[in-house]
This record gives sequence, structure tokens and C-alpha cells, in this order.
Amino acid sequence: MYALKTGNKVGIASPAGFIRGKEDIRLPLEYLEKLGFECVIGSAVYKQERFMAGSDKERAADIMNFFADPEIKAVFTTAGGAGSQRILDLLDYDIIKKNPKPVIGLSDNTSLQNGIFARTGNISYTGFSLKYDFKNGCLDELTDMSLQKILKGEKQTIADGEKINGGEAEGILIGGCLST
Repeated sequence: MYALKTGNKVGIASPAGFIRGKEDIRLPLEYLEKLGFECVIGSAVYKQERFMAGSDKERAADIMNFFADPEIKAVFTTAGGAGSQRILDLLDYDIIKKNPKPVIGLSDNTSLQNGIFARTGNISYTGFSLKYDFKNGCLDELTDMSLQKILKGEKQTIADGEKINGGEAEGILIGGCLST
């Protein structure tokens, strides 16, 4: 398991849809800082080109800059939307493989997460978005607990839900988004 530590730097990237401005991610950035992380904002985060956060090259450059920087220990994506699959051919998978770190996001960003996993085996965490998970002004308690466990490298157990097939399983779970 991958674990972050207090004081680690984390990259903030917008590989897909754009955000309207700093206010869209102010609360999540404050949250990450309260957890003890230093947020490094990618250069394309606040850009807009049509429905995406800057050009394909700009969004890919942010991802590559974060993977190439040994001080960045994880990459958080700001929002889903559309466009992350467009940057897959612009990434240097050798650099990513030599500098593994989790990509944390959801929605359209699962194409980025799965593309990187397929080429490098790099782990990612699907199910959290800086913009969407704080849209009501705070983070849901279950999401908060789950995210903090993941960031600390702790195992999670799912105890609720309806069983379709009984038993236990262990392995790699690959997330996804139906539109990608």
C-alpha cells in the first residue's frame, strides 16, 4: 500500500474538465492542508479551452511535471467532465513508471488512471474529486473516513451492502466511468 505523510507535497491537476476558479476548490485545498499536505497547483488548473482545463498539451504537461517531481507524492484531480483520455498519448510512461504515485480522482479521470495503470501498474484511487465532493460546503463523513484511510495506507473493509455472491475476495479493483 502507498501511504502519504504529513508535510508531503501533492499535485493538483485538471486533466479533464475545467473549474470556474479558485473558489471551486478552496474548501478541498483547505481540507488537504489541514491533513498536513502542501498543495502544488498545476499551471493548467484554472485555464479553460472549450470544456476542458487548457489544451491537451497543457493538461498532460501538468501530469508529467508532477510525476517527474520527486517531491510530489500524489496527484489529486480537480474535476471530471471530459478530456482526460485525450492526453494519454502525450504522457511519458517510462517517467511515470520510474516515479510511482497515486492519481486520485473520479469520473472522466478514470481513463487517465486506467491508462496509466495499464502501461505502468501505477496505483490510483477512484471515488474522490476536489470539486464535486465539497459541492455542499463539506465532505461527507464516510468519504472523509475512507479517503483518510487510503492516504494513510490503511486497508479498508466494506461491511455493508447487499451480497450478490457470498464469500471473500482479495485482489486489484479497477474502477471506471461508463462514458469513458
